[in-house]
Amino acid sequence: MNKSKLMYLQDIDVVSAYTKISSYDQDSEVKREQIIRTVKQAIQNELTERQRDCLTLYYFGNQTVEEIAQRYHLNRSTVSRHLKSARLRLKRVLQYYLYS
Repeated sequence: MNKSKLMYLQDIDVVSAYTKISSYDQDSEVKREQIIRTVKQAIQNELTERQRDCLTLYYFGNQTVEEIAQRYHLNRSTVSRHLKSARLRLKRVLQYYLYS
């Protein structure tokens, strides 16, 4: 994953959530699995279909905003907006999970 994409992931607190787990003991592994499960559930349940598609292609499919825009016949700015909205929704879900 390239550096700019990692910076976006920090925006949704995945990285900070992961770094809260101090060492790899059994409790840490359980917490790690809970965070991963929460992120997966949030992606499936909290995002619109288009947000989910854009997020998945961008972060896990290693496609650029331009490639996603061409695939869905959208403007680059529309894809960027979908990605930003998806990150904000995921951030809210993770903040609720981590700090409640």
